[in-house]
Amino acid sequence: MSEARPSHDPRSLVRARRVVLMLGLLGGCADAAGPEQPMSGRQTYERQCARCHGDDGRPTKAAPTARDLTNRSYIESLGDRGIREAIMQGRPVMVGPEQKTMPAFGNQFSDAELKVLVGYVRSLSNSELGPDELTPDAVRERAGE
Repeated sequence: MSEARPSHDPRSLVRARRVVLMLGLLGGCADAAGPEQPMSGRQTYERQCARCHGDDGRPTKAAPTARDLTNRSYIESLGDRGIREAIMQGRPVMVGPEQKTMPAFGNQFSDAELKVLVGYVRSLSNSELGPDELTPDAVRERAGE
């Protein structure tokens, strides 16, 4: 009886990875993806949040009952976890005659994108928290991970 061999040769896997890498280096991928490309909390905020919360974190005329993200005591009371949950699960409006809600974004953002967005939201109430463009490594470093 002959000994069973694995269905793949480790050397062929190494060769295949080299080919994929070379194709990527030769233009197979136009843009870098993932942590190599800087993420901007500001850009994500402007794209998804500013319509209601305003460019500066203050509610717009279109959404006057949206939370004021420049209110430092409110933002600090939420903490990163609360901000993250509000983004993912949405929030009911607590004031105003029109009881509108903040939509839930669910899992629309990657974990890294969500972290930089939370950091940017926090920076709207506290300019000492740092730049609006952070790499995932910088966010992990600030979080002590």
